Amino acid sequence: MNSRYFSDEKVNTGRQPELDLLKALCVVGMIFVHVFLDLGDHVMPGVVDDYLTEFFGAATFMICMGIGMRYMHR
Repeated sequence: MNSRYFSDEKVNTGRQPELDLLKALCVVGMIFVHVFLDLGDHVMPGVVDDYLTEFFGAATFMICMGIGMRYMHR
């Protein structure tokens, strides 16, 4: 498979600690948001909820998982 996006030689064969860290932050952020949402709207400000769910939400976690699975060599 030779296209302009993928190389025939192996590139970046190790783990990506940045993706692992971002996935961990997403999990912690999702737990944080869901716990405080269960406690009630008055406990956590809406701005914090909006920013945590936009950046550290499920979408970011799924993108990191997709990148990891695409470049996994096993």
